Parts: sequence; structure tokens; C-alpha cells
Amino acid sequence: MSKKISEMMDNLDIKYLESYDEEALYGGNEEREALLDTDKKLNEMPSLDVIKRRALEGIKGTSLESHREAKKEKKSRLKGRKRILLPLVAVFTALGMSVVAVSNSPVLSSLIGDQFAMIHKEAQVVGQSVNHQGIIFTVEEAVIDSSSGFIALSMTKENGEPFEENTLVENIRIQPAKHTSMGYAYEPILSEDKKKLYYLIDISMNKNLYGQEITIVAENIGHFESEEIPLKVDLQEAYHKMQELDYNYYEDMDYEKDQTLNIPLTDKLEGFMLDQMILDHKGTLRLYTSYPDPYEENHLDTRFKLMNSKLDLEVYYQEGTNRWDEDTQRRRIKDVFGSITEEDLKDLKLQLAYENYTPIVRDEWSLTFKLSKNSNVKKARPNRVVESEQGAKIKVKNVEVSSLGVRVDGYQLEGSVGVFDLSLKMKDGQILKLSTSGLSTSANYFFTEHLKLALTEEANQPHTPTSHSDHDPYTESISHIMGLSANDFIDLNEVQSLIIENTEIPLH
Repeated sequence: MSKKISEMMDNLDIKYLESYDEEALYGGNEEREALLDTDKKLNEMPSLDVIKRRALEGIKGTSLESHREAKKEKKSRLKGRKRILLPLVAVFTALGMSVVAVSNSPVLSSLIGDQFAMIHKEAQVVGQSVNHQGIIFTVEEAVIDSSSGFIALSMTKENGEPFEENTLVENIRIQPAKHTSMGYAYEPILSEDKKKLYYLIDISMNKNLYGQEITIVAENIGHFESEEIPLKVDLQEAYHKMQELDYNYYEDMDYEKDQTLNIPLTDKLEGFMLDQMILDHKGTLRLYTSYPDPYEENHLDTRFKLMNSKLDLEVYYQEGTNRWDEDTQRRRIKDVFGSITEEDLKDLKLQLAYENYTPIVRDEWSLTFKLSKNSNVKKARPNRVVESEQGAKIKVKNVEVSSLGVRVDGYQLEGSVGVFDLSLKMKDGQILKLSTSGLSTSANYFFTEHLKLALTEEANQPHTPTSHSDHDPYTESISHIMGLSANDFIDLNEVQSLIIENTEIPLH
């Protein structure tokens, strides 16, 4: 399960939520003051010697190096990979808080690899931990800009023992103190010695995360397994046994315990049973299965495949559903197949593909912290009108470029917001163009050359006009998140300007 970030992000398909937030679009008082004084330096932060030592504990350079150089593994669909969308996040009580500053970041460096050199100035060490039930949860490090970033987490056993393969955290939540729209994705990375379970969270947001309290909550640790196996059940025999039961055809999922076949399906899933098998005169076969689920967690995902061995064909699958039965404390599953006769049953073979998550430790680990502002950026306040080929016009107010991505803020002047041609001009004269990526938000882009950056447009949102402008707000955020690869970070030192359509905006 060990992967470099450049490999693991290839399969991510993050879909953004877009919502209007006046402060996010126009900037709060603090943000506006910062724009007026771009040369103002960040306040000096306290010494981080202690935090550094905590972040470095247990991290072996040899294992991290070999992890960084590991060959690309075949990707599999894992339940551990998650994509989260948050429309509004409420204020949560802080369980502990620290303020961090820029420092060396061995965890991010090991997970990202050589390309980390391009973003090392933005990296921050957090090094804050909490211990529940012998599991130490640590927020290790972070790197963010105004619209996107990464946060590295880890799980470690207090006794120093390794984790089993395919050990996963069931759920991870990010809760900023301020209301925001954000999307994030995460995937596990097990260290080579298996003593650290890392999670790298990839974030996109419409409001700055720095300077505010951020709470990260990890829920439950368990073991994940997935497999596709043949089942040895004799469907013809099961059908005949079903005829001996006093069952009600119309009860569907509400059958009684004494109306079940109780046929075990596999030794790999304890208590997974074939309850009923009903074949009607229209050729519709209904299979009812169940497994114990006392916590209503629904951790077992199943998919049946019915093969006709005589014809070497797969039987048509119609639908499936499941629900929890309070009386038996079991999860009941219904799978429906079509175009089957009683004569076919002797030739039918049942196969099962499943993903099963078994909780090992049920608990919550929660940490609250703050991140420092990313000062390694190039900015501009052009106040210039740009017109697209479709005739849409925006007034570009603010531009910000970091090693992670680009953000453009402005106002719509007339016409609908169209697709604007954006590119970065480098000091050597190279132009890095943008083109449509085909992803599913209103306007997404990536670089067609060695940079792959994504653009998200938030425009035409209903709002009440303010003293800032009587026009609609317009925000375009170009970040690393969509299709991250080895060359997706921006060499900020080589960036000269941003070009929107035919308008070149110098950056400083």
C-alpha cells in the first residue's frame, strides 16, 4: 500500500462544491490590509525545537528513502481512498491548539519525493499528537496556499508494534473554525517498516485556512480486505429447500427468522448467510443474504455475479439493495437477476466480490492547530479589464501565484462568465498554457505541458451588492489538485507573469 503522492493522486477524481461567501471572495479586513502592504513580513513565531523533535521521532531515514524510491504499484480500488465535500463547516470546540512556522519537513519530503524541493519554502511542521487506546495520532506537517494544499497525518502504536497490511482509518474530517466551502481527499500510505500509517490530505478551499483554528478528527481504525471468490453453494438444491419453507413471497426484506435457509456462503466472511432464494414465474431470481451488523456500520460491500457455466455467459443483474434489521441485528441484502428458468439453476454458479472493513479500535482522535500564512508567493493588483473570446468581461483585482497554484479574483462586468485563456509566462520566455480538462465542475483546467493545474470558477452566485462593487464576483483558483504528477508544482522563482487572454500581468 506504500505509494508516492505522484502515483496515488493519478486516480483521484475530486469534485468541488462551489458556494458564495462574501468574505471569501472579497477578503476580510485582515486580508485586505495584507494586500495593501504586500511587503509586510509575518510575525516571528516561537521556537519549534521541541515540535521538530516530536515530528522526527520514529521516522527512519532509510525506510523513508526506500519508500520514496519504491516502484509504482498497480492501483486497486480501496475503501481507504476518500473524497469529501463540505458546504458549510461550523465552529468546533478546540481540544488543543498550537501555532506553527516554516521549518524542515521530513514527512512531506519523503512522501512527495524530489519535487518537494519546489515547495519546501511553504512547508510547516505541526508535530502535535494525541494518544487514545494506545494509538498515537499526529498532525505532522502541512503546506498550503490561499486555495489548496496538503496536510500530513500519521498513526503510530504506542508499543512500537507494526500495523498489519491494509489497516485503515475509517473516516477523517477537517473542521475549519470559519465557514467555508472546501473539498478534500485522502489515502493511506504505510511506511516500509509498517510502524507508521501516514495519511496525506489533499485540500481545495475557497477561503484561507491559515490563521484560524483547524480541527482534524480521525474515527476508528480497522482492517480492510477485498477479494473476488467463487461460492460453492448449490443453487438448485437451495431452491428446492426454499420450497419446503413456509415463506411469504410478498414480504420481500421483512421475512422472519424461521423462514430462512441459513446456508453459509464462505468461511472468509463470518456469519455471511444465504437467507432466501425466490424464483418467480417471470424468470426473476431474488437472492436474500445477510451478515451480523450489531453497530449498524454497514462495513461489508458485496456484489454478486451469476454465471451460466453451460453457456459461459453472465446472467443479467437487475438491482440490489440492503437494510439493517433491528430484530436480528443483521444487515440484509437483496440481489435481483433476470431471465432465469428453473432448468437453468443446475448450471448457475455464484461468485462474490466484496470489500470488508473490520473495526479494530473504535475511538476518535481529535487535534486543533493553526497554520501560518504562506509568504512565498508572487502577487499583483492589476485592476484591469479582460475580455474573453465569448465577449464576457471581468475586472481582475488580485492575482496570487504560489508553488502550489494560481488564484485570480475579480468582478464580472457584463455578459456571462466565459472560458478565459490563462497561462504562465516564465523568465526564459516559455508559455505554459491552460486547456479544458473535461472534469465535472463549471470550469476546470489543467496545464497541457509539464504542469497540470486545475482551475475552478466561482461566479454568478446570488448575492447582495456591497460597497466593494455592484458587479458579480469572479474567482478562479488554479491548483495542483487535479491530476497531480511529478512535475505539477510551479517553480516560483522562474515565474515572470500571468497572461489572461491577451493581457499580461507582471508578478512580484
